[in-house]
Parts: sequence; structure tokens; C-alpha cells
Amino acid sequence: MNHDGKLRGMTFHCSPYPAILSISTILKCVDMYMKFR
Repeated sequence: MNHDGKLRGMTFHCSPYPAILSISTILKCVDMYMKFR
């Protein structure tokens, strides 16, 4: 989350070096899923 409380990304592996997936990638995947489902 950023300082305004908006979601900016998501971590999916929380070991010493977390991998971060950006919100734009998540939204693009959801958009494509909704179009082709």
C-alpha cells in the first residue's frame, strides 16, 4: 500500500527477499481473464 492507502502491489514469497507483483500486472491479468472467460 502507498501512503494514500491504495494498493500498489502484492508479495507472494516472504522469505528474506520477497517477490513483489505490481498492481498493473494483476489488473491486466484480471482484465484478460474477464474478457476471455
